[in-house]
Amino acid sequence: QPKSRLRRCFKPAPGASGELEGYTAVAAAEVVLAERGPLSLIELAAEVQARGCRAGDDPRRLVENLRGSLRYHAGRFVLDEDGRWCVARQASNKSGEQPKT
Repeated sequence: QPKSRLRRCFKPAPGASGELEGYTAVAAAEVVLAERGPLSLIELAAEVQARGCRAGDDPRRLVENLRGSLRYHAGRFVLDEDGRWCVARQASNKSGEQPKT
């Protein structure tokens, strides 16, 4: 095969399985952001992969995928003034509003 068709293979550590292994990238991002609070896109991708979601994928592609997914699901995720992503309900609580019960 020509070199241009070669694909890099990112393999997780042997025996590595995480709590988010079967999750989609968006679902895993929501879990991570709910637990850790606002994160930059790079931090979010690193944490999602560390927990086992898409651990064998190219990190750059995961970042691109997360960026598009977080923008597509704008009702669930918010980009704050510091350039960090958070779950929408966290952003509303941070601004001083009381959560609805």
